[in-house]
This record gives sequence, structure tokens and C-alpha cells, in this order.
Amino acid sequence: MVLWRSGAGNYLVTIAYLDKFITLNKKRLLSLISLCGLGFLAGFGNQNTSGGVILITLLILLKNWLVTKKLNKQQLLSVGFLLLGFSGLLLSLGDKKRAKMYDSQ
Repeated sequence: MVLWRSGAGNYLVTIAYLDKFITLNKKRLLSLISLCGLGFLAGFGNQNTSGGVILITLLILLKNWLVTKKLNKQQLLSVGFLLLGFSGLLLSLGDKKRAKMYDSQ
């Protein structure tokens, strides 16, 4: 039960980030700050989920660029925070300990 609650939290943050990423209000600073915070948390959540979210956001940016020939700077900034959170997840001590635990050599 405890594991499912923490796992569900990871997925809810990811869904909230993607929803805000797609429906970004360009005129509100608070919207940008919350998007960057959610991006960091979504990146820091789970290795598999974070990789998928990075792929989805990059594909959305590519689609928008192909259609409009412009990139949204606020979305790019939020992807930077997403990558920062993912980097923190990969460099965390728990991840290194878990990798050693499953290493056969």
C-alpha cells in the first residue's frame, strides 16, 4: 500500500506537468514557476517515467517547431528543469546503491 501511494504520486506529478506543459498560459509568471517546479519533480520522480516524459515533451516541441518554426521559450525552460530533476535522480546516492546491489560483478 505504501509503495503504491508513492508511485501514484510520481504519476500524478507527471500528469500535472504534461497538462500544464500543453496548456501553458504565456502571460502568467506564476504558471511558468509552477511548470518549472512540476518539471523538476517529474524529472526526479522515476527513471522510466521521467525518460518517457522527456521524450514526450521533446516530441511536442519538435511538432510545434515543424508547424510554426518557433520554439516556446517557457516550454524550453521547463524541459531544462525536467532534465535537471532527471540528472539529480541519476546522480542520487540511492540510485548508486541500488545499481551496486543488482550488479553481478
